[in-house]
Amino acid sequence: MAGLVTVKVFDTRIVGLFDRGKDADKFLARNLHEVYGISVATCPSRRGAMKSRHGTGRGRIGPYAARGNVYNDAPYAKFVHEGTHGPIFPTGGVFLWVRASPASHYPRGARRAYVDGQQAQPWISEAARRVMARYI
Repeated sequence: MAGLVTVKVFDTRIVGLFDRGKDADKFLARNLHEVYGISVATCPSRRGAMKSRHGTGRGRIGPYAARGNVYNDAPYAKFVHEGTHGPIFPTGGVFLWVRASPASHYPRGARRAYVDGQQAQPWISEAARRVMARYI
């Protein structure tokens, strides 16, 4: 489990390093670009649709810190990245639905055929770990 460490700095020279184009911002941008590249390369995708939906964003979160994000905005990316609990049952149509909890009841008229839940494939988290491992 990763922890969050917050350090407050009251030195204007250090605070200035987080401005756009300064050293801390360049460090963030360089590592963010590397995480983005690894994420796109290792994204689990059959037809490439999910690989093309990656994006990045960065900005300041107060005077002493900056944050960078790598994300995927495909509608099903969360389920692929985080996984689902199973089993998943069809509701008589083409699409499958996930029960609210493993103990919930079957819907009326649903077939008993099912598929197991989706195992998590955290490609963005793994990319961030690979890049940040050199600093830990």
